[in-house]
Amino acid sequence: MTFEEWNTFIFPHDVESARAAWNFQEAKIEKNLLLTITMEEAGELIRACSKLIRHGGSEEKHLNNLREEMADVQACIQLLGEQYDVSKDFLLDRMVAKTFKISKEISK
Repeated sequence: MTFEEWNTFIFPHDVESARAAWNFQEAKIEKNLLLTITMEEAGELIRACSKLIRHGGSEEKHLNNLREEMADVQACIQLLGEQYDVSKDFLLDRMVAKTFKISKEISK
């Protein structure tokens, strides 16, 4: 539903405040939807990892599923960064730090 469809009973002097409320609500819905999609995609990635553990990582269909879910989560991360104004430099710094930390754990 567009703002114009929604505001059929609004008096002219209330149009600006109603439009601002509508835009705020739309932005809130968009942020919530992006967060929800990200949670769902992260869950799908978790399932893909679990299937690889259970099946020994030998089936190509499970590897393909892992690749697809990794890409989907990466897309969500990029969109979240844009939505919440997280710089690529910040993400890169955190990725480097986490990669170093995990590498130390794996090599023990």
